[in-house]
Amino acid sequence: MDGKYSLLGVILKGDNSAKDDGRCLGAIKLFNSQIREFTLEKFRDVMKKQLICFVENLQFCTKEGWGIRSGLENILKVGDILSEEKTIHVQWNQCEPKIAVRTASGVVIGFVFCGLQSKLRVLRSLITDQIYDEGRASMQEFHFVEQNGWPVSAKQENSLSVLDVCNGSHVTISTEGVLLTQTRVSPETDNLPFNASTANKYQSTVTTISRKRHLSFRSSKDLERISPADSSVGDVTGSVKQILISYVRAEAAQHALRLKQELSALGFTVYLDVHEIRSGLDWQDSLNYAVSNCEFFVPLVTPKYGETQWTNREASLADVLGKFIIPVNFLENWPPKCLAIQFATTQYIDWKTQTQINAELSEGSTTATDIKVWDQRHIRLVACKIKELLNKAREKAQLKKMSLVKRKTVVKSCTLVEENNEQASQCNRDGCPLVVICVHINQTELGVEFAEFIRGMGYEVWCTNTGNSEHRLDCGGWGVEERETFQEKADDAGVIIAVLSPDFIHSRTCQQQLYYCEQRKKVVPLLMENVQIPSWLELMLHSNTYTCVDKGDYQDHLPTLLQKLLDPKARQSPNAELDEARISYAVKQLNKLLRSSLCIYICGPTVCDNINTNTIKALGQVLCKFDDVTVVTGGGYNTEYLVSHAFLQETQKSLKSHRVWHVLPERDRKDRTKDYPQNSDGTFQVISFGQTYFCGNSLEERDQIVSKALDICLLVIGDADLKSVKLAQKFSWNDHYVIPFVVNKNVDSSFTWQLSQGISTEDCQALNDTEKTVEARASVLRDVLIRVQDNLELEHREEASQEVEMSPPKKVPRESPSKCGGTSSKKTTLKTVNTIIL
Repeated sequence: MDGKYSLLGVILKGDNSAKDDGRCLGAIKLFNSQIREFTLEKFRDVMKKQLICFVENLQFCTKEGWGIRSGLENILKVGDILSEEKTIHVQWNQCEPKIAVRTASGVVIGFVFCGLQSKLRVLRSLITDQIYDEGRASMQEFHFVEQNGWPVSAKQENSLSVLDVCNGSHVTISTEGVLLTQTRVSPETDNLPFNASTANKYQSTVTTISRKRHLSFRSSKDLERISPADSSVGDVTGSVKQILISYVRAEAAQHALRLKQELSALGFTVYLDVHEIRSGLDWQDSLNYAVSNCEFFVPLVTPKYGETQWTNREASLADVLGKFIIPVNFLENWPPKCLAIQFATTQYIDWKTQTQINAELSEGSTTATDIKVWDQRHIRLVACKIKELLNKAREKAQLKKMSLVKRKTVVKSCTLVEENNEQASQCNRDGCPLVVICVHINQTELGVEFAEFIRGMGYEVWCTNTGNSEHRLDCGGWGVEERETFQEKADDAGVIIAVLSPDFIHSRTCQQQLYYCEQRKKVVPLLMENVQIPSWLELMLHSNTYTCVDKGDYQDHLPTLLQKLLDPKARQSPNAELDEARISYAVKQLNKLLRSSLCIYICGPTVCDNINTNTIKALGQVLCKFDDVTVVTGGGYNTEYLVSHAFLQETQKSLKSHRVWHVLPERDRKDRTKDYPQNSDGTFQVISFGQTYFCGNSLEERDQIVSKALDICLLVIGDADLKSVKLAQKFSWNDHYVIPFVVNKNVDSSFTWQLSQGISTEDCQALNDTEKTVEARASVLRDVLIRVQDNLELEHREEASQEVEMSPPKKVPRESPSKCGGTSSKKTTLKTVNTIIL
C-alpha cells in the first residue's frame, strides 16, 4: 500500500448551492492508493468509522454538485468525485426533492417535498396541505407560473409535471389574474389534502354521477388501482391509519416493527397486524376494523406468507375491500406460490435489490441473502419506495376518471364483508349464477362431464382446463394471463367445485386456485375414488364450510347442494360462524388460564419405542432453566407424559414455581383408550400430576383450540406419527412457532426443517443432529427458545401500544323508553351481589 496519505473533507451541501457553502461533517484519512481503489460504497463504511458527525441518509455528489444514485456507488471510485480542494460533497438522500414555493414577487412562502415527475395537481394538494393554514375557512386562489412566465390552467395541471414549471429548486405561484375558466370535479375536494374521508367523499360524487356501465378490469387487483380508498366500507369512525403491515409473525415480526418505525419517521400513521387482532371472541370485528380502516395494505411476503390462516385471510380481505396493496417481497421468485393468482400482476418492492445483494456478496458477506437479517439502511430504502408508490396512488386518486366503476367481487363465504361495500357483494351476480370447476389438466374429460351435468341444471359453467391447455402443459403451470382469467371468473362465481384427484392435490397451480378462493367462496370438494383430503386443504376446512361429494353419487347430491348455495330464496344457517365463536371463546378462556412468560405446548407420539430417557430428562432441564414457565400437553401417553413429568421433577428440585397443564376434550365419540386415559362413556380422566383442563367436544376441537391459543409448539419426534405432525401443522397454520426435536436416533431427521416455523434452517439442523451429544443439542434448544421469547416480548409490547387503536368501537345497545328513567331495572345475578357458595 502507498505510504502517503491525504486528509479529505466531507461537506454537506446546502440546498441552494452546488459548492462549499455547506457544513463540514469532518475529515477522513485515506492513503493515496485507497483514493484510487476504494469505491464509494466502501468509502461510506470508512465515513461511518472516521467522521465526527455521520448521517446514514446521505448521497454522494460529483465535483459539479450532481447527485449520484446508490446503484453507482459500487462502480465509481473516490478519486472520481474528489475535488481539487480535497473535498467530497454529499447531500441529503431524500426520496423526493425539496421544492421551494415562491410568489411572483419573489417571496418564498415555504417548501414541500415532491417528486419532479408528479403532476401539478398533486403539488397543489401538498401546498394547500402543508403551507397554507388548515384552519382558514377560505384561501386565496393561485395558479402556477411556468418558466416563461405563462400561467398554467387547472386543466393543464392534470398533464403537466413539476419539472415543467420548476426553475432550479423552486416553483412560482401567482394569485393575480386567476383564470376564471378553471373546471373542478368537486369544489369541496379540490383544495383538500388526500385522505380517506376526502377520497370517500370524492368517490361518492363520482359514483352518483355515473353508474351506467361496469368495466371489468383484468388487473383490477394490482397496484394500478385507480384509488387507494375506492372501496372503504362505510364511514370511517375513529382514527384512520394510512398503512396496515401484514406479516407472518414467526418470520417477520421484527422486520415489521422496524419498517413501521421508518414509515412513521416519514410521516405516515401505521399499525401492525399484531396478534391482538387474531385472538379474542370478536376477531372478525377486529380484523374487519383493522383492514377496513387503513388506506394502504403492505404485506411482508416471506416464504410462509399466505400459508398461514391469518395472512391468507388478511390478504384476501384487503383484496376484497379494494385496498391499495404494496407487497414487500422477500422471495427469490415472484409471485408467491400460495398467492400467485391474487398477486399475479401486483407491483412489488424487493426487500433488497439484486445489485445490493451482489455488492454484499462481493464483500464477503454471509448474510446477504438471509431474509432474517434486514439492515436498517435497506429498511429505510424500502420505506422510501413505499412512500413514492403511495404518492403515485394519491396522484391517480386525483386523476380518477368519473365514468369508470370497478367490477364487484361476489363473496360467498367471507363474513367480514358488510352490505354497503362498494367492491364486494354477498349476492350472486345478475342473471344466471356462475359455477367454476377447478380440475387438473389431466382430467379434461372428467371436467367436460361435470360441466355438462351442471349446465343441465340451468347454471353457467366455466372450467379451469378450458382454453390453451397445450400451452399450460408445455410451461408447467399458468402464466399471468391465465391467472388473471381465473381471478375474474372466480370473483364472479357463486360456487367453486374442486375435483380432488391425485394430480390435483400435487399440482401447485391447483393449490393456488384453492388458496385464492379460501375466505371468498363456498368450495365444494368433489372426491375421486381412494383420495384423502390432504393436510394443507384439511387446515382450510376449519375456516370455511365445505361439503364433500363422492364422485360415485355426485349426480344425486350435487343438485340439492348447488340449489342451497345458489338459490336466492335459500338462506344458510350460521353454524360455521357459531362454531368459530365457540372455539374463539374457548381460546380466550385458555389464554386467561395459561398466563406466563413462556408457555410451551408439548406434542409427540403416544406410542413410541426406543425413546432415550437421557434426552427426555435434558428437555425437562432446559425448560426448567427459564423463569415463569408453563408446560402444556394433550394428556396423551408416552412422549407427552414423559417430557412433562421430567419437567415437573426438575421444577421440584430447583424449587421453582413452574406449572404443568394437560388439556383434554370433554369427551370424544371415538375410542381413544389406546392413546389417552378415556372412560367408557367417552369422557377423559384427570391426569395424576399437574393440573387438567377440559375443553372441546372432541380431540379435533381440542387441537383447534390449543393450536390457536399457544404461541410455541415443541414437536417431539420419536417415531413416524402423523397425528402429532398434523397438530404441528395446525400451529403453523395459526402462525405460531414450531420447534421439532428428534428423540429417537433411528428416525431420519433430514425432514424436520419442513415442519419447523420461526426458527432458522441452521438451528433446526443443529437441534436435530442426533450425532451430537444430548447436552449440545439441549444448549441449541435453549438458545432457540431465548430468541423466540425475545420476539414474542417485542410483539407483546407492540400489542400493548396498539391495543386501543386495534380495537373496534364498542357497540352500545339502545335502551328502551321504559328504561330511560326511574329506578334501574338491571337484573340481579350472582355477579352483582356478594355471595358465599358452600
